[in-house]
Amino acid sequence: MLSRDEAVPAGVQAQLSFFIGGSNAESPCRSRSGFGISVVDEVLSAPGFATICANGLRPGQTVEVSAYAPSGRIVQSWEAVPVYESSLTLRFRRMPYDEPGVYRFQLTQQKRSASTTAPLRPVSSPALIPYLDDDQESFEAAEPPFRVAVGGFPPYAEVPMRLYGAEKRIPGGTVRSRYLTTFPIRMDSRGFALWELRTFPGDPRGCYRLALDGIPETTTRLRFCLPDGP
Repeated sequence: MLSRDEAVPAGVQAQLSFFIGGSNAESPCRSRSGFGISVVDEVLSAPGFATICANGLRPGQTVEVSAYAPSGRIVQSWEAVPVYESSLTLRFRRMPYDEPGVYRFQLTQQKRSASTTAPLRPVSSPALIPYLDDDQESFEAAEPPFRVAVGGFPPYAEVPMRLYGAEKRIPGGTVRSRYLTTFPIRMDSRGFALWELRTFPGDPRGCYRLALDGIPETTTRLRFCLPDGP
């Protein structure tokens, strides 16, 4: 699949440009004060990653955070001992097939505790995220096969997934990838799909990028690389 090099279809971007480098963006959790736990967007989008903030922490003391499904079962838990920071930023991934309803998040540090809730809602517009472990948000450290979760489309729609490659680095940190091919993805009755891009030993080494029409992508989380062999 990665060896395809086809003509660019009408209306499709011939290349993608993005920046690879350090980010000066500050965690949204740092601006929050007082002991407590919160969900940044106050809602869990599916498919999507939610940012969970634990604030007002005491360094050197164990912090425990648990995520409860609407049924009351724990679906994910975190434990950490902050060294000097007073806040923690956590990622929580949800999919359309996850239990619907309101999720609860419980924060505990020794005798102190706090909780908050957030509803799970299917995305209302097209979304594309890497399908990885809950604590990962990009393909940076992932190995093939590469999977993505797609949502927010009409039921049973066929959506074109674009593959870009042959990266060219430009001074200043900008990288350009040119169009290679398109793969059709069929949505289910919820307008959702999991899609897997398989790679093979003979595929060209290098870095690639996945994109969907109509989804602005300003990060590099959907960029994956096949390292050179031994």
